[in-house]
Amino acid sequence: MRLFKIIISYFCWICIAILFAYGYLFLILGPIPEPSNGFIDIIGFIIYQVALLRVGPILAGIIAALYLLVDIFYLQKKLKEHSKKRIIRFLVMFLITIVVGFVHYMLEKVIDVI
Repeated sequence: MRLFKIIISYFCWICIAILFAYGYLFLILGPIPEPSNGFIDIIGFIIYQVALLRVGPILAGIIAALYLLVDIFYLQKKLKEHSKKRIIRFLVMFLITIVVGFVHYMLEKVIDVI
């Protein structure tokens, strides 16, 4: 039963990582373009959707993997008897999202690798 509880807990944190990754992408890409009859508008809408479907899962996987590593190797030991475990874990995941977003921005806009 304890293993099942741990698996469900990490599944919930992975879902939060997915939400953070797509939130970051919506912040970067802006509002969803309205599909219209123009050829350029349709191409822009398709590019927007492809960017969400290709980059979103990759960013979510990176955020989730980094969070799981930090949680397993550091947070579990430090937060054993702490009363605000969930808030601290949520803030750590938010911080990891900011770091991943910053690295993604640096690689895409500044260094032009991506």
